[in-house]
Amino acid sequence: MRPKNSQFDNTFPPGEGGESALCGVLRAYAAGGPARFHMPGHKGLGSPCFAPQYDVTELPGTDNLLSPEGVLAAAQEEAAKAYGAARTFFCTGGATAGVAAMLLALPPNSTVVVQRGCHRSVYGGLALGGHRPVYVQEGPDGLLAPAAVEEALCAHPGAAAVMVTRPDYFGRCGGLPALAAACRAHGAALLVDEAHGAHFALSSALPQAAAGYADAWVNSAHKTLRCPNQGAYLHCGSGKVSPDALRRALFLLHTTSPAYPLLAALDCAWREAKGWDYPAHIARVRRLALPEGVERVFCREGSDPTRLVLDVSGRKITGFAAEAALRRAGVWVEMADWRHVVAITVPIDPDAWYNRLETALKTLPWGKGRPQLPPAPPLPQAAMLPREAMLAPMERKPLCEAIGRVAAEAVGVYPPGSAIVAPGEVFTAEAAAYLKTMQQLGGSLFGCAGGVPVVRE
Repeated sequence: MRPKNSQFDNTFPPGEGGESALCGVLRAYAAGGPARFHMPGHKGLGSPCFAPQYDVTELPGTDNLLSPEGVLAAAQEEAAKAYGAARTFFCTGGATAGVAAMLLALPPNSTVVVQRGCHRSVYGGLALGGHRPVYVQEGPDGLLAPAAVEEALCAHPGAAAVMVTRPDYFGRCGGLPALAAACRAHGAALLVDEAHGAHFALSSALPQAAAGYADAWVNSAHKTLRCPNQGAYLHCGSGKVSPDALRRALFLLHTTSPAYPLLAALDCAWREAKGWDYPAHIARVRRLALPEGVERVFCREGSDPTRLVLDVSGRKITGFAAEAALRRAGVWVEMADWRHVVAITVPIDPDAWYNRLETALKTLPWGKGRPQLPPAPPLPQAAMLPREAMLAPMERKPLCEAIGRVAAEAVGVYPPGSAIVAPGEVFTAEAAAYLKTMQQLGGSLFGCAGGVPVVRE
C-alpha cells in the first residue's frame, strides 16, 4: 500500500502501467519525513510561487525572458539592485548555464586562468569558447592564493580572464579584493562561480559577496534560497564583460520555453531571503551539540557560517560511513567525503531537524582505524585543448587501459566533483590509482560510466 503524505499524495498519479520506479523512489523519500540538510534550499517545505497552475507560456502580460520588456525585465532589474549588479539574468538552466555563458562571452580562443577545483560546467564553457586553460591549484587550506593567480597572469600575458570558485562546497571563501586587484593589473576579467553563495548579498551576517569585485558571476538560487532546482542568477558587473555579450551567450544555451513557476520562484527567492533572520539561524547552527569524535571544521572567519561541515574521523570512520548511518536515522546531508559530512542549512529549517541531527550524531558508529586520505596526484600534462578533446571521436576504456590516453571528458571523484583528469589531459598511473582508492573508500567516480572516455587513436 502506498504511504500517505498529504503534500505528495497527488503529485505522481499512477499511469496505465502503475507507478514508475522514479516516482516511487521520490514518493518513498518524501513519505519518510526526512530532515533535509541538502539542496534545494526550499527543503521540501513548498513555495507559493512554484505551483503547476502558474506553468504557462509567453502570454499577454507574462513577458518574454529572451527579450523582456515588462514584468520579467522589472524583476531582473530589481534582482540586480539586490545583488549589486549592473545587469542580472534569470537562468532556468542552473548555474551550469551561467558558468558556460560567462566563458562563452569572452573573445574566442582566449587564455583563461582557471582554479583547478572548478565545477564540471567550466570545461563545457572552455570548449564552447575554444579557450586554453591555465590551471592554478588551491593551497593546503583549500583556498586559491592571490599570489598564485598573479604568477599565472605574469606567465601568460594577455590572459582574458580568471575563473574562480567562491565559496567552495565546504563554504570556504577566498579573498576577493586581492584577486580582483591582480586581474585589473593585468587587464583580465574576474569571473566568479558563486553558485553556493546566493545568500551572501542578502545579509550583512554573511561573507562578502562577489559584487564590486567580479566582472561577471553566477548564483545558484536553488542551493541556499527557497527556489526549485535549476534556478540561478547570472550577474554582470560594470567591468570588462559586456552585458550584451553575456546576454547573447546565455541565450545560445537557454531554452526558449522557460518554466514560469521557476521564473516566479527566482523573483520571490531573494526577496524572501532578505527578510530571513540569518544571525539567529547562525546562532542555532553554532549551538549544535557535537558528540565525542565529531568536530566542526572550516568555520574560520570569512567562511559561510550556514554551511555545516563535520569531521567524523575522530570516530575512526569515513564520512561515507557516517552519511549512511545518518540516512538510516532519517537525516539526509548534502554530501560526504573520506572524513567529512556536509550539511546545507537555511533559516527556514525546522528546529526539529537539528534535534534529530544531534541525536543521530550521538549514535554514529565507532570504527577501528582513522581513515587516511591518499595524496592527490600531480596535475596531468595537457595534450589537447578542451574543445579538441571534447569534440573528438571518443571511445571508452577500463581505467587501467586509459593510462597514457587523452581524456575526452572530465573524470574525477564526487564529492566534491572536481576533475582529477580534465578534458585534453593525459591519464597517468597516479591518477588512475587515486581514483581507484577513492572509489574503494566510498566515493563515486564521475565521467566513468561504461568506461573511461578517451580520445580515439
